[in-house]
Amino acid sequence: MLSVLLTILKVLGIILLVILGIILLLLLIILLVPVRYTFGLQARGTKVHLDADAGWLLKAVYAVLKLDGTDLIYRIRLLWFTIATNDQAYLKKEAEKKKSEDKSDKPAVTEKPATEEKPAAEEKPKEEKPKEEKPAIEEKPKEEKPVKKEEVKEEKKTGPPEEKESFFDKLGRKIESFVAKLEELEKKGEDLEAKIEEMPLEVYYEQAVKWIPRLLRHVLPRKLKGWITYGFRDPYLTGKVTAYAAAFYPVYGDHFLLDPDFEQKIFEADCSGKGRIRLGYLAYVGIRLFLVKEIRSLIFKLIKDE
Repeated sequence: MLSVLLTILKVLGIILLVILGIILLLLLIILLVPVRYTFGLQARGTKVHLDADAGWLLKAVYAVLKLDGTDLIYRIRLLWFTIATNDQAYLKKEAEKKKSEDKSDKPAVTEKPATEEKPAAEEKPKEEKPKEEKPAIEEKPKEEKPVKKEEVKEEKKTGPPEEKESFFDKLGRKIESFVAKLEELEKKGEDLEAKIEEMPLEVYYEQAVKWIPRLLRHVLPRKLKGWITYGFRDPYLTGKVTAYAAAFYPVYGDHFLLDPDFEQKIFEADCSGKGRIRLGYLAYVGIRLFLVKEIRSLIFKLIKDE
């Protein structure tokens, strides 16, 4: 009996280990298998054409995005099934396919042979009996009863006349409500300023400087080729964008060209690229940020306020 019990416990332990191993394997696949994406961008004046796609786990989950001018078309596929799309051509094709399948599933209707109509039996004309005419009964004229009219007296409501609100009274009331709203906004601004002063901004700035460049380096394309010409109305803004983009020039400088224009507002591009994103790295950054005491307390505070 004891050996049977031990065997059952052994089998249950093996099953539990197998289940835990499968869960661990699925978790590692989700965290370590990257989401790979590619894109191609062409822009001339107001014409913009974008083709982008992303796939995960040998395209078991696959998404396509196309932008042609102002028309945005997307399609999301899970295994062999499309779960979301706004592609009208695809939807029309699927509707026609479904209609054809419905027609093929219906059984063929067999026509019944027309039955011979039997000649209707000759109806013998019925002899109509002469109707006896009854003497008309003279109707007596109804006596009209005199209608009594009752005079209804309406009581007029008496009371003091309502005083109309003058223009100055309305204006004063609106000014009072406006001043009250300003005081409320001023109070909220003071509370927000006090909260900002209490925040450890130095810690937030330090973590942002540490992790934002790493995240951008991980998310941005690994391979990029082509060129982009850009310019804004404010030359200072164009210079700022160029300064930020120069930080990534060592990565893309051999195959990619940035051409800033400080004289006019312009955007033209002809480029393509591809990259990958690992969910495990994003989870790692999130855990590292959560371990910082100041950021953790801020997250709990935001959740509590909601």
